[in-house]
Amino acid sequence: MRELIEKRLRREEPTQEERAQFDDLERLLVTCSTELYFASGAFQEVRHGLPPMLTTPEQKELYPALAPSWDLLAEIGSPNLVHHLVQTLEMFVPIDPARVFLLIGKSVLAGRLWTYHFEDQAVELVVRIIRTYIAEHRSIFEKNSDCLRVLRELLDLFITAGWPSARIVAYRVDEIFR
Repeated sequence: MRELIEKRLRREEPTQEERAQFDDLERLLVTCSTELYFASGAFQEVRHGLPPMLTTPEQKELYPALAPSWDLLAEIGSPNLVHHLVQTLEMFVPIDPARVFLLIGKSVLAGRLWTYHFEDQAVELVVRIIRTYIAEHRSIFEKNSDCLRVLRELLDLFITAGWPSARIVAYRVDEIFR
């Protein structure tokens, strides 16, 4: 999949066989991210519009157990995959705030190729996550320059796409350092 994405980034025309392989791999990975979203318990209908909460000990064990997979999935960028991955990762913020933020950023930024940042649901989810981080985990931006860089890149991505809610959050970023 990486090779095919790299080829796409270089604007090289894939062969019909490569295009079919890419589509098959993308469907498989989207299915994996969707199944992971539901199997992890991140889908919590009663909390619609709110971050999912860890409710079982098994959920807490899932995050480190899937550590290598998080990185691999975050590289892909397909909108459905990104959305379900970010929704799932949001549940793990209390376990490892800095690492989860970097994974969310990596995933959303990979979604640029597919214009994920123009989706209503994308801005709603990512802005909610950023607000949560500013309110509850602002110290990661002071202590971790990578987190601050990713925060800026995410806000820039959504502001450039024309989302007013991202601009409003950007005005609050200076609160991090007060």
